Amino acid sequence: GRFRLGLLELRWARDAVVSNLTFLDANYYADGFWDGPGQQPSDAAVRLNYATDVHVEACAFLASLGGYGVAVGNRTANSTVSGSLFDSVGQGGVFLYGYDRDCPATNASCRDNGAVPGNNTQPHNISVGHNVMQHIGQVLVHVAGVALRAASGSHVHHNRVAHAPRYALQSDSFFTGEAGGVPDNS
Repeated sequence: GRFRLGLLELRWARDAVVSNLTFLDANYYADGFWDGPGQQPSDAAVRLNYATDVHVEACAFLASLGGYGVAVGNRTANSTVSGSLFDSVGQGGVFLYGYDRDCPATNASCRDNGAVPGNNTQPHNISVGHNVMQHIGQVLVHVAGVALRAASGSHVHHNRVAHAPRYALQSDSFFTGEAGGVPDNS
């Protein structure tokens, strides 16, 4: 299959607003292994990486969108996702991801997946509020309206999540197992 990470990526962006846009027709890709920067699945229409003060607001993420609506990772800070509609998407609404502990310099797999030794890549101070997420998980059912995979100081509030096949909110640590491996819960 084709591999497309998203329709819009804001990498190293500062003081930006993504507002009043409609997203659909994005491909879905998942090989079944728990790998990649946000673990699998990692598709999203809008991706924020290494961004600061970026705000996604009043957008619509609609049917035929294969992945998540918004993925926030890799040290993104002080950003928001608000007032948006996620309806009948392939996966979930908002996905926050990062490493919750340092990557050892001796772990090549960890470095290959984007971690930097001695560097914590959690997104922090992210606000996800006043969104509607409904009929999610149309392609992959093991998803959440809002998933936090190692995020710090973030606030999820006043969201309406309905008809979710798995979770409204999922919050856990980033798996440290290698591709397809068992997560390290230490």
